[in-house]
Amino acid sequence: MSYVNELNSSKALGSLRAWVEHNPKYHGLEVEPDEYSDGSLMDDVLQLMQRAEAHSEGRDPDVQVVSEEIDGTVHKRENVGKICD
Repeated sequence: MSYVNELNSSKALGSLRAWVEHNPKYHGLEVEPDEYSDGSLMDDVLQLMQRAEAHSEGRDPDVQVVSEEIDGTVHKRENVGKICD
């Protein structure tokens, strides 16, 4: 969470990706590029979280917390963009 608070979205997303990849519940989930993928770290993390959510059938509170962190990262990033414009 501190990376989100520090507006360091790449480290925040990297930490979230590592959490999914190293969580034994989600071992083996992989990013599979599709026609909508842009290859960004954000895209990879979103895809992994969608797969984790489907895998847990929406019952894992940890996945929900991570999803909230992603939302926080996106909103902070959008707000910084507005300030810099």
